Amino acid sequence: MNKGIYQDRKTGKWYIHTTIKGKTCTIRGYDSKKQADNDYDKAIKEWSIKHNLYLSQSILLKDLCNNYFENRKVNMSQGTLHKDKSQERKLLATFGNAPITLAFNYESVQKFYTEYKNDYRFLNYYKSLMSFAYDRQLIDKDYSSLIVLPKTKRKANTELKIIPPKVKQAFLDTIKNNNEYFIMFTLFAYLGCRLSEFLGICYDCVDLERKQITIKRQLLTNGKLTDVLKTSNSYRIIPLNDECVKLLRHKCKKITGRVFPISHTSFKRVLKKYLPDYSSHSFRHTRASELGAKCSNLGDVLFCASWLGHSPSMFLNTYCHNLDNNVKDKFLL
Repeated sequence: MNKGIYQDRKTGKWYIHTTIKGKTCTIRGYDSKKQADNDYDKAIKEWSIKHNLYLSQSILLKDLCNNYFENRKVNMSQGTLHKDKSQERKLLATFGNAPITLAFNYESVQKFYTEYKNDYRFLNYYKSLMSFAYDRQLIDKDYSSLIVLPKTKRKANTELKIIPPKVKQAFLDTIKNNNEYFIMFTLFAYLGCRLSEFLGICYDCVDLERKQITIKRQLLTNGKLTDVLKTSNSYRIIPLNDECVKLLRHKCKKITGRVFPISHTSFKRVLKKYLPDYSSHSFRHTRASELGAKCSNLGDVLFCASWLGHSPSMFLNTYCHNLDNNVKDKFLL
C-alpha cells in the first residue's frame, strides 16, 4: 500500500489515493489537507471492509517500526535505542514503505532469511518486529520460527580491569594543574557511574544542600540528552562526600545545561593521553570493587548496588569477594 494525500491543481481539492494489494482506493472532495489526513484511517477502514480486505493491509511498515520503537523506549533500556533506528532505515530500504502483511508473509520471510542469513542484528530486528505485530493481532501468522539466528562469537572471559590506587592517584596528580579536568575526573572516579550517565548530569541534578546527585539522564554518542537510561535500576541518587561538594561549589554557578559540557570522544581522548592503559569503564569497575570491599552484610550490598545502578544479585556475585569468608566465620563461632 502506498499512502498518498494529493491536491488536484484544477479544482484545488484534496484527495486520498491509496493502493492496497493491487487495488486502488481514491476518495476526492476534501477542502484541506488536514481534513483529508484526519479522515484517512476511517476512509481506508470503510473501503477495506467494502472490498473484503483485511484491515491490517492499511498498516504500513514504517508505522509499525515507530510503534515498536516507542514500545521499547517505554519498556526497555534506552542506552542503545538509537542503534535500532539504523536497522529500521535498513529494513525500510529493503521493503519500502509496504503493508506489514506483505513484509511478513511466507515468501517475504524466506527471501529475507536467504539474503541476510549472516546479519545477526538485522535478522533479530526483523524477527522481533514480526513477533511484535503478531502479538497485537496485526498479522494472521507468525513465521519467525523460519528465521534461525546465526551464532554470535562469545566474548573471551576477561577479568575486570581495575585501576590500582597508586596509578589512579598519580593520574589525578598529573591533571591537578588543569582545574576543569581535575574536578571532572575526581567526581567521575567517586561516582562510579557509566560515562553516558556522567556526561548527562545537568545542574538541576546536583543538590549541594542535601549533598547528593540524581542520575536521571544520559548523553548519547550522537550528542543528544535522553531521559531513558539503561535499566530501571539506573535511576538513582548518589550521596556526595565533603570533598566532592567542595569541588562542585566552584563548578555549579549556572542554573541550566550540563555540568561537564564535553563529548564522549573528547573525554576518551583526554583519558587516553594521561591514562592510556585503562578505559573509562575501568573507573566504574574500580569504584564498584572499592564499595564491594567495604560490604559486610546484606544492607551494605543493597546500598552499594543502588549506588551503582546494579541489581543486588549482580553486585553480590561480581564485586563482593570478601563477603563469603565473613559469613562463614560468623556462623562457625
